[in-house]
Amino acid sequence: MRRPLALAALALALAAARPAPAQVPPPGSRPIPPTAPGPGPNPPAPPGARGEPARPGGTGDPARSQNDRSGSPLSNDAQPSTPQPSAPEGGPREKPAPVPEGREPIDYDGRPDPGASPGEVALWVPRVVLFPLYLVSEFVVRRPIGALAVAAERGKWVPAVVDFFTFGPEKKAAFVPTGLLDFGLRPSVGLYFFADDAFVKKNDLRLYGATGGLEFLHFTVTDRVRLGEKGGSTLAVRGDFLRRSDFVYHGLGPRSLHEDRTRYAVERVEGGLSYDVRVSGNARYRAYVGLREVDFRRGCCFGRRLKPLVESGAVAPPPGYPEGYTNLFQRAELVFDSRPENEPFFDGVRLALEGEHGSDLRREGDGPSRWVRYGGTLGGFVDVTGKDRVLSLSVTALLADRLSGAPIPFTEQIVLGGDLMPAYLPGRLVGRSAFIGTLQYTWPVWAAIQGYTQVAVGNVFGRHFEDARPDLLRGNVGLGLRSTSSRDHALEVLFAAGTETFADGFRVNSFRLRIGGTSGF
Repeated sequence: MRRPLALAALALALAAARPAPAQVPPPGSRPIPPTAPGPGPNPPAPPGARGEPARPGGTGDPARSQNDRSGSPLSNDAQPSTPQPSAPEGGPREKPAPVPEGREPIDYDGRPDPGASPGEVALWVPRVVLFPLYLVSEFVVRRPIGALAVAAERGKWVPAVVDFFTFGPEKKAAFVPTGLLDFGLRPSVGLYFFADDAFVKKNDLRLYGATGGLEFLHFTVTDRVRLGEKGGSTLAVRGDFLRRSDFVYHGLGPRSLHEDRTRYAVERVEGGLSYDVRVSGNARYRAYVGLREVDFRRGCCFGRRLKPLVESGAVAPPPGYPEGYTNLFQRAELVFDSRPENEPFFDGVRLALEGEHGSDLRREGDGPSRWVRYGGTLGGFVDVTGKDRVLSLSVTALLADRLSGAPIPFTEQIVLGGDLMPAYLPGRLVGRSAFIGTLQYTWPVWAAIQGYTQVAVGNVFGRHFEDARPDLLRGNVGLGLRSTSSRDHALEVLFAAGTETFADGFRVNSFRLRIGGTSGF
């Protein structure tokens, strides 16, 4: 009797020591998460605490897999975990954790910081010198234009204006009203017309007309044919008529004074044929043959008039005045530019050479009157920040030599003012040779609008620079904006100031403000 009772007690003890089978959820049901033991007076001791061997897969098993430690739903000790999103393959890496305060960051590459580049250091020179102009550019020009540009984009002004002025099946023709306000000269209003593929394919027509009254009339027409498959070469015929009574004349040579200003009237008719061709990837050649007839008129103009002063003997008549001349000329230009075409914001070098032969068919003197003009410009361009901020330095030398006959008409000699040394009105400086050195900084302002500021020194001199001296140089500083979308017609805002020579005190006595459209064809 005692033996069966002992066997029964042993079976009950073995049953109590055997682990309970894991609860497997039925197919299609969600797994039941494990329930943590509730608090009680006698919580169950972990396996092994009473000397029992650790169960396989339990918390005391060192061979337990990492997957089981991370919270398998079938594990008795699983803990809820938050899934971590993984970065997509090739995507951005996670940002490193912030460096604790008081701990220096680790230098992983072992290389020193690069510091400022030579271009960034050199940029401080024009920044300091041109800081006053920067203030004007930033707060008088750039920010108002930026606000206007934002308003134009939000209001969609540009598409509305383009649709209003353009016409034709493909919108390749347009009439554009224009005007020019150049202080010191007569203001003008006009109209610019362009038509691409006019009448036939690859034929471009350009017309420009402006007036400032009966004493200011200007008309220009150009018909240009694009040659070749890509239109890289052009053949053009051009005609131009100009009547103005406000041109300025201060005398000849480097010592002409601002106080000696006189004005004269001119009527000029010109026609010619040009051929422009790309001779290589970075070089272009242009040839122009034309006839220019110039007559000087008494006209009606403000200020001191040149013609009465010449007739009274108060002023010596300049060469070619007042009888005028008829110039049959041939001109050639060769330009090498290492930068991509129509890309001004690139590093590179530009060399432009020019030469022109002229002959006066009206005046002969001791024989046929003939002369040559020649010269060139060499410039270097550097994007100092890599963000389209270009610093350039250029030097220009121009000469005019008489070959035979009467002296070269003064309007056909080397003339500075206008484009070269822009602080002066066109015709302000006249001589037989000229030298100009220009430091210029350009930057993008808006789409197709470029800002620029420049400092230049130069002057005109006698034959072959015979009286050139450093103390006869003049200063020129300017700040402006110009459009870059079209070479045929550009919008420009310019403010510039010029000085007398160093020998005459280098005082500022010339100011120029020009606002409006200019013709380039």
